[in-house]
Parts: sequence; C-alpha cells; structure tokens
Amino acid sequence: MDHLEYLDNGQIAAVRGGDGIVKVIAGPGSGKTRIITHRIAYLLTEKKAAPGAVLAMTYTRKATQTMQARLNKLSGAAASEVGVKTIHSLCLKIAREEGLVPGYRVLSDYEANSILKDILKEQKPGIDLENARQSIRGMKNCLITAEEARVLNPEVARIYTAYERKKRQANGIDYEDMLLTVFNLFSTRHTAREKYAERYQYILIDEAQDISKAQFEIIKLLIAPHYNLFVVCDPNQAIYGWRGANGSIARLQNDYPEMKEFALTTNYRHGENIIRASNNLIRHNYDALSIQPVPAPGTVPGEVLVIEAKTPEQEAYTTAKQIMRLKRKGARLKDCAILVRANRQIPIYARACAEVGIPCDCRANQKPASSFQEKSLLKTIMDGIYRMFKPRESSLSWENSPRPSARDRLNILTMHKAKGLEFDHVFVGGLTEGTFPDTRKDPDIEEERRICYVAMTRAKKSLYLGTATPSSRFAYEAFSA
Repeated sequence: MDHLEYLDNGQIAAVRGGDGIVKVIAGPGSGKTRIITHRIAYLLTEKKAAPGAVLAMTYTRKATQTMQARLNKLSGAAASEVGVKTIHSLCLKIAREEGLVPGYRVLSDYEANSILKDILKEQKPGIDLENARQSIRGMKNCLITAEEARVLNPEVARIYTAYERKKRQANGIDYEDMLLTVFNLFSTRHTAREKYAERYQYILIDEAQDISKAQFEIIKLLIAPHYNLFVVCDPNQAIYGWRGANGSIARLQNDYPEMKEFALTTNYRHGENIIRASNNLIRHNYDALSIQPVPAPGTVPGEVLVIEAKTPEQEAYTTAKQIMRLKRKGARLKDCAILVRANRQIPIYARACAEVGIPCDCRANQKPASSFQEKSLLKTIMDGIYRMFKPRESSLSWENSPRPSARDRLNILTMHKAKGLEFDHVFVGGLTEGTFPDTRKDPDIEEERRICYVAMTRAKKSLYLGTATPSSRFAYEAFSA
C-alpha cells in the first residue's frame, strides 16, 4: 500500500518532514495514529530504514495493538520487526536485558495500593490512599527519590521510604521503577546508552504532551547522537500534569530550537457544532493552543445538547432514558458512551441504566486482575449492582458476560480511559460545580478543563453535557461565544 494514500496535504507534509526533531501538533480527530504509522512506512520505503531500527511509543497497550495492526496493513511483514511499545514496556525490556531486575515482578496497581494501605494504617498520616499514591508516582516521574522528598514533604517522604522498603521485600517493582532504572542506567553507563541509541535510529512518540519529566529525560538520552525524533502532540489534551507531564513540549522546543513543526487542522471526527463547543471551552485556558480546527468536507455538523437535573441521580436517570431513545431510533449501544471524571461516579450511571434495561460495559476502567482477591472484588461490585435491579438476568455481570463485540453494550468509563477513543454519541456526565471541577481540593482548573475537552471531543455525531445543580462552569463555557 502507498504510504501517502488517503492522506491530506497537511498530513503528507508531516509524514515527509525529513530527519531531525519533528513536532506535529494534531488536534482531535486529525489522525494522530495514522500520521505515526504512515511516517513509519515512509521511513521503511523511502529512507530505507531497517524495521528493527524504528521505535514507536504510545501510551497504552491497546494503543500499541491498534498501531501495530495498522502498520501491518501498510508495511506487511516488515512491520513485525518495528518496535511498537509503551515507554514502560520498553524500559522493562531494557532493564531485563541488562539484568537490572533479576527475580523481580511488576506489581499491579492493586498490589501497590495494598502495600500503601498497610503503611497508612501503621503511620496514620494526614493523607489518604489516593493522594499518597499520586504523590509518590508524581515524585518518581519527576526523578525525585525518597531521600530527596524529605525536603519537599516530610510526611509523604516517610510513606515513600516505607513503600520502597516493603516493595523490595515483596520482590516487586512498580511502573515508575522501570523509568527510574533505565534513566539511571543511561546516565551512568554510557556504553549501555550507546547500545540502545544505536539500535533505535528513528524514534516516534504518540501523545507526546503527556510524557513525564522522567520519560522526557530517557528519550533525550536515547536519541543522541542521531536526533531523529518525531513527536505527535496536542497540548490542549495534556491531562497528566500530576505526574510531571506539564511543560514537556515546551522543554522540547527549548532544548531543540532547530525543531521542525507541522500542524494538522482538519478534523475528521466531528462537525462544526461539536468543534465550536469544545473550542469555546478550551479557549478559557491561558495556555490553550490557538490553532483553529476545521471539519473535513462532508462532515455532519453534529448536535450539542444539555441534560439538566437537580441531583446527580436524576441526571443519570435522564441520561439513561435518552440513550434508550437513541437505541430505539437505531443507534447501537456500543457506539454510545457515558464519560465521568472519577471511577466513584460509575455506579450511579450503571444503576440508572439497569433501571431502564440498558446493558453496560464498565470493564475499560479496570486493570487486569492479578489476584483471586482482586478479581473477586471486581465481580462482587458489578454483580451487586445487577442484583439490585435484575434479579434473574444480569445486564451488568463482569466476568461471565459475553465480550462487548458479542453483545451490544453501553460503554461507561472515565474521561482518562476514553482518551484516544471515539463514539457516535457521547454523554459527559457529572458536570456539577464542586464535582467537576472538584473545588474542594484546590484543583488545577486548567488541567480539569483539558480533561473535559478530551471528553467532549470523543463525540462524532452528538454530544450531551449532563449537569446537576449547581451546573459546572465548564457547561456554561461550552456555550459562551
């Protein structure tokens, strides 16, 4: 297949951007994965790069599978030799090749949280599990050790130190350890760094706006001396600031002023009404990207509607009834999604959907269960919701239900999990001031707004904004001219 086939002029210019540091700013629906895969095909066919010398990194295992499948269609057998990985899987591979983690296994989030729960019970600090876990992950992603953390936050540092000790006792490593191990390897053993820099002559990164400081430093060490780096990003969709991802693109510009830049402005996902609403929202951010996307020719304008209610439960029930109306008009449930800010909101919508007879799939929010206890807990939660409304036939069972492809099921997932996905009909739930944004926690409002922007831009045909009293500022901003 021609590697330039089906690309527009802006995409072709980016794909053929030449060697060196190349940045492609690509908004929602502009073809991020397509650009990466066609760039790889270009490298293999026109640059004559060896497939094994090309490394593409993306953000989830599912995204790597999607990228690999598309690359297989473009490049055939050669595609299997291209490295398509998450940065964590790359670092784990390097650490194991270098013998740095002998006998260690990667802990699941469930196991890491269990260790932290025990520590919190022992130390009784003024911090909850979620904040403790996020603080430690954020520090590691910023290359801050437990010793260095003492200056920043002594309370978190004590938890961090105990966590590292108990983790070693369990012969375990977490995802952040993979990054720190490889960063230390490349920083101290130049022959090891040179070996992998020689192996990977061309490096491509999807969703580069979300790379952390640790990831950014590893990439900088890996691209020298060839400096062939191709990044695709959208700063308006940067939603991982808590782990040190803020400013990664600005640092790239500062460190490599000779970087070439391209912008993709054609939106193939949705039309002018959804573009307008999402742009109205994001323009309230001080650092919002100013590039104006345009709908592709022939794209339907799309609908943007508001679901107003007094309580979250009423909003969820009204949402479920609207989804049932769409189904009766011919929409498939698997083409619809309810997107929420936090996992704790999912049961409200799951209960409402069960009441009106809508089968749901909430599994996208779950990590693979790594233990009997974890799997049993997930199953108990989902089946408990089911028994409240459907005592004879489960519409929400988690383990024994057919895969979503076998039966038509509504998607309910968090906004973070929805990144990279698209649905015909999207319901952004919980747009209530105090909940989203959560004003009780002094949130980063600009990042909260970007998360809402990500959710809104998943829609292809219709977008519903669900609010309960008092309505979120984000709902008002979406309709402000």
